[in-house]
Amino acid sequence: LVSRACAIFPLAGVVNACRSAHKRIAFKEQAVIWFSGLRGAIALALAVEFPQLPSTLGEEGEGNFCFQRDAVVACTIIVILSTVFVCGGLTRPMLWACGIQTGVVQSHH
Repeated sequence: LVSRACAIFPLAGVVNACRSAHKRIAFKEQAVIWFSGLRGAIALALAVEFPQLPSTLGEEGEGNFCFQRDAVVACTIIVILSTVFVCGGLTRPMLWACGIQTGVVQSHH
């Protein structure tokens, strides 16, 4: 969540600097983007791709980048599932707290 905040808010500031006042991303909208972002697809891909040589699977030694690859993958999945259910379940209350309506069709002028 911290790294996402470090990316979303500064980038939204850059985008807002290039937009007219009525098309800027409001801070409340930025908060929702931060809160409801992707939940670990890159982290899982990186954890699954830890290199291990077939001859040294499960053993300490040359060729193993991470001796606890299975534990890293399991912990990554736990963190992903936790954030999906906790943050995903809190998305609607977050929208409500920010005063953002859902299911509303906006007219384009």
